[in-house]
Amino acid sequence: DGQYWSTYDLPPPPSGRVWQYGWHLYQVVFGNGYFVGQTKVELSDTFLYSHSYTSFDGTNWQNGSFPSFSYGEGASAYAGGFFFGVFGSTLYTSPDGQTMTAATPPVVGIDGCCLAYGKERYSLFGPVGKFWISTNGTAWTAAYGGDRSFIRQVIRGNSQYVAVGDRIMNSADGTSFSTVPDSPSLELPYGYYPGRYGGIDYDGTNYVVVLGGVWTSTNGTFWASRNSNVNQLLAGVCRGDSRWVAVGDNGAIITSPSGLAWTLRTSGTANHLA
Repeated sequence: DGQYWSTYDLPPPPSGRVWQYGWHLYQVVFGNGYFVGQTKVELSDTFLYSHSYTSFDGTNWQNGSFPSFSYGEGASAYAGGFFFGVFGSTLYTSPDGQTMTAATPPVVGIDGCCLAYGKERYSLFGPVGKFWISTNGTAWTAAYGGDRSFIRQVIRGNSQYVAVGDRIMNSADGTSFSTVPDSPSLELPYGYYPGRYGGIDYDGTNYVVVLGGVWTSTNGTFWASRNSNVNQLLAGVCRGDSRWVAVGDNGAIITSPSGLAWTLRTSGTANHLA
């Protein structure tokens, strides 16, 4: 129900490696009746290894079929009826997180950080203005998104795309983005990884953006600050059947039925949530 939370254990990643610092689930996406989660496995203080999990119910998890790869965190998303995973130098698509098809990756597609679908077109975003578009999710064309900010997440709203980076940006066509005038600053404190924090979602009426606070908008242009009732950086937000849920550092979970007034919940963990 988004109000009461329980913790569950993940199965160990594949054998044959020494998990010096453990593994951390940093991203979960849902679509087509499946959850697909992505972990960051720390083999040492300088080397990262990524691995995927899948679940039908969000409680029982198994090792996923997306490939494990020895390069940072990767990116995954559900858009247009498919799961997408950017892993190493390959882009994979899957209808269920289990059966995979390797697609032709865009040039330096390894930088892909978020993906959206709208107007029968996929849009894949990377840092410093990198941007690719595709009509089928397999063949990609490089473009320029119009802004060199680091984009953390982008969504398709009712008639526009809205992205969060250092500021909030929007676009009518998903190709050319511009910073929303007077949008709140979403710059992180020094030393925080920009891909780890900040999120946006849309429920058909309201956009909600989270980071060091909560902001809402009905049109993606004019934004109002809301009281989050938590003193933690927030990493993600989503809309469920009856309420908004946002999560962040030190086990922070806040919920709201409308996105306007937020209630702090007990997560049962002090781990960082995303």
